[in-house]
Amino acid sequence: MELKWILAIGLEAAFWLMLATFLVLRYRYEMEGITRVFVIGAVLDTAGIVALGVWDYLETDTVSSYTLFVAAIVIYGLTAGRDDLRRLDRWMAQRVRPSRRVTC
Repeated sequence: MELKWILAIGLEAAFWLMLATFLVLRYRYEMEGITRVFVIGAVLDTAGIVALGVWDYLETDTVSSYTLFVAAIVIYGLTAGRDDLRRLDRWMAQRVRPSRRVTC
């Protein structure tokens, strides 16, 4: 497997891991301040994905399947992905209960 595919899959996996961590911290532990960290991470992750697509295009000078893969991820994230993220956020807010804190 080429390095560019490993990096793209790694960045996408990192995004989903970051999203899961964000949702748990936000709703289970009520850490509202984590939203800013998640947004910064999501922007950096997207910039990394776009940079990989540009790198591939400049290297090959053609629109390859890899470039189309990267474009599909970015287009999804900017269109339907936003609505899916909002829907997931509402679902988590309804179903995840805050942890009970034990005081001594």
